[in-house]
This record gives sequence, structure tokens and C-alpha cells, in this order.
Amino acid sequence: MNDKTLFLIFFSSILCGLGLIFLLIFIGILSSTKKKRQRCTSKALGTIKDLVKRSATTPRYGNYHPVIEYQLPSGEIMTVESNFGSRPPKYSIGQEVYILYDPNKPDYFYIADDNTAKILVTVFGSIGIGMISVGILVTAIVGFLA
Repeated sequence: MNDKTLFLIFFSSILCGLGLIFLLIFIGILSSTKKKRQRCTSKALGTIKDLVKRSATTPRYGNYHPVIEYQLPSGEIMTVESNFGSRPPKYSIGQEVYILYDPNKPDYFYIADDNTAKILVTVFGSIGIGMISVGILVTAIVGFLA
């Protein structure tokens, strides 16, 4: 094998490996979303009370996480920050949203019409499948030409 062939095999291996990582993230998000939808069966009308800017790196690049207040059938008022944020903010303070929450753990919830998890699943799944496909295609071409 020449250096070019070895490089292409190495390149395709890296692509397949990265694609596999993206697919594992895809499976994790998909599994988490499915569990949340199974557990969160009670519905409530909530109000966005605040938008908290969270950042993994610098404050300049943070996402805005909505803080939602909603009332349980028992009369208890819950005020909970969402795990999902966006930049720019997807919601505004005072906006009403329907949430679905776990009746056994009412601070575990999701916003009913929020499609963030669907977008993440689509992006990670598509990138993973794309990278693996390109890696396999490069390997097949190298094998055909060799």
C-alpha cells in the first residue's frame, strides 16, 4: 500500500469513528426524550417568569433558559428552570406555555411545543449517518482502486 492509500483508509476510519460518536449522542438524546415523554403525563399552563443566561464557556455566548412557573392540582406553585436554552431566547417573559410534567416528580417537565430535542436528534443523527456513509464510501473507493 502506498502513502495515499493509507491516508485515505486512516481518513475514512476517523470519519466512521466520529460518525459513531454522533450516532451515540443521537441515541442518548432519543432515549432521554422518550423517557421524558413517558414520564411526563400531567399537563399545566405555565408562565415564563425569567430567562436565565447560562454558558459553558463565556457569558457572551450563553443560552437563555426559561424559568417557568406553573400550578399543580394540589395548589402548589412550581418555579423551575428548563434544561433547554436557546440563543436568541425562544420565549419571552410573561409568555404562557403548556408544559407536561411528571406527576410523581413535578419539577421534571418539558414545554409541550418545544422542538429543541427533535432538532438535536435530527442534526446528530444526520451528521452521524453522513460521516459513516462518507467513510464507507471512501473505503470502498480505495478498495476498488487498489
